[in-house]
Amino acid sequence: MLPRARELVRLSSLGWSALLHAALLPLAALCAGPAVPPPQPRSVEVVFVAAPRPAPVQEAPVALPAPAAGPAPPAPVRRAPAPVRPVAARPAAASSASSGAVAVADGEGGGEPAVAAIPQAAAPPDRPPTAMAGNPPPLYPNAARRRGQGGTVRLRLTVDPSGAVSDVTVVSGSGLAILDEAAATAVLGWRFLPAIRDGSAVAAELEVPVTFRLEPGRG
Repeated sequence: MLPRARELVRLSSLGWSALLHAALLPLAALCAGPAVPPPQPRSVEVVFVAAPRPAPVQEAPVALPAPAAGPAPPAPVRRAPAPVRPVAARPAAASSASSGAVAVADGEGGGEPAVAAIPQAAAPPDRPPTAMAGNPPPLYPNAARRRGQGGTVRLRLTVDPSGAVSDVTVVSGSGLAILDEAAATAVLGWRFLPAIRDGSAVAAELEVPVTFRLEPGRG
């Protein structure tokens, strides 16, 4: 009888346990609440937006200082015109040589005189240099005379205060060097009355034309 009673007691305990579990299951379901589905992953779209450009900065105009006015130009100074010194009239020549007369070479033999004109004063101070009488004309070169060659040489002379010729320059030549040299050599030996300024003898310049010319029919 004892084992059977124990079996009954065990079965009875199992039955109560099953009933208790059956009664607690609906309660546990109510307490747990409805089942929540797991969250679904969402796709994310990334959009790049360009940053706005900064507005240009406008610089305020800078006023430049006005340039300083320079000094006013000096007023023109009027000068009184310098007094004009009267030019003395050129004195008359004392001889045929100083009056502009010419000597004509006759072409006979060597060393004949050439045609010589008297010096002309160029801008004399008070009184220009004046050629003295007796100045010899240039000698006509034999080579030029034989060939019938001639021409005019214009010389510029510098006459010192003593009346001597200190310098001779050919202003325009005759076209033949032998004629130019003959004229310059002769004029270097000429003598003059010196130029006068304010009562004193001074150096002065003048130009002298010297012409070499053969007379027709002579050679």
